[in-house]
Amino acid sequence: MDSELKENRFPTIAFLHNKIVKNLLMPLGGWPCEVFQEKTPLISRFFRRFIPIQGMVMICGELNYIRYNYSRLNFFLLGHIYITMFLTFVMLVRAVLPNQQLYKDMVEFFYGKFDLEHFKHKGPYYQKASEMVYKISYYYGLVMTGMMICGMFLYNALPLYHNYNAGVLHKRNRVENATLEFSVYFIFPGFMPENHFWSVTFVNLYFTYSCSVEICIIDLFMALFVFHMVGHIMILLNNIENVEMPKTHYNIEGLKAQTSVTVALYNDEENEIMRSKIIEFINHHRFIVSFADDVSSLFGPVLASTYMFHLISCCLLLLECSQLVC
Repeated sequence: MDSELKENRFPTIAFLHNKIVKNLLMPLGGWPCEVFQEKTPLISRFFRRFIPIQGMVMICGELNYIRYNYSRLNFFLLGHIYITMFLTFVMLVRAVLPNQQLYKDMVEFFYGKFDLEHFKHKGPYYQKASEMVYKISYYYGLVMTGMMICGMFLYNALPLYHNYNAGVLHKRNRVENATLEFSVYFIFPGFMPENHFWSVTFVNLYFTYSCSVEICIIDLFMALFVFHMVGHIMILLNNIENVEMPKTHYNIEGLKAQTSVTVALYNDEENEIMRSKIIEFINHHRFIVSFADDVSSLFGPVLASTYMFHLISCCLLLLECSQLVC
């Protein structure tokens, strides 16, 4: 029994949306290979510790850029740098997750016990709910990945397009009044981005890639957890609503003459069956609530940082729109 469980412990990784999560998170250290008895690649172990450091260093570089160029920055570019800096902070919060033991334990519990694939053999509705959740997860994974790729491409393509129009890319020497544009602005002591255009551009491509994966794929991971929780709740409600009614009917004489009431009551055998079903419902409910509590405790800071980012970025964008800055 134990060997069979070990062999079929994680039967759901082969599905496309799980492959997307695994293949995109693994190079950046976000996929806990040790949970699945897989060898962790060296690059994965490196980036698991490097990405949080990268986030902190980039925030310092962006703050340094604002400090050195604050008087020369227009309102629109300053807002862009602020939004990029807070987006880096959101990435930093998410990059810390793979280094926590609770994250590894949750991934193991989800794929090993909570995934609806482990329950679909219990009945037709279990299978129906499982198929529905997997279909939603499949399309959501495709949409999220497509949005991530498009966003990453457009975020870097626009500065390159503006630099091309300004004559920066196709001339040997940059025009004196032409201003270089970057997708991410930063300055470090002894390093000015304007003096290393192509190097900074390729580094920004990497920064954009790592930030996109950490944010979008971790969001996809959270969504998968939520989809399966909703599936479990649907199954629990369906089981409660379709409890078998009593088969035995009794006539109860009323206090007044010639009156009687027919009621359905469980007999001893049916009572025992109902008792076991109620215990099953309670255990299933505890199973769902326990996993939801763990998800909330682990991803609470992630959601808080995301809400903070949206609040700040929306306020900045509305302020720029109100100033008619372009």
